[in-house]
Amino acid sequence: MSNKLQKKGKLAKSEEGELVLMNDDDQVFEADRIVIAIWDRCEGDISSSELSEEISEKSGEDQDKIQAAVVKIVDQLENANLLKTTE
Repeated sequence: MSNKLQKKGKLAKSEEGELVLMNDDDQVFEADRIVIAIWDRCEGDISSSELSEEISEKSGEDQDKIQAAVVKIVDQLENANLLKTTE
């Protein structure tokens, strides 16, 4: 069974009105709409490979290309304490 991705933190607005992600330590991270969409989809019921497949089907892009991008984004979100992996 693949590890599932669970978002942490919250979506907020910066003083300039831009959407940002904020972790539980109140650290703020700028994020584009793609990163926010990936973070928002991680409800604890999807693995990175399932997420890549879902995005590939919706976008028509090559799944291997999508997988590489998703892995990179997931790593960045985990390092920012905005995502955790569950069994």
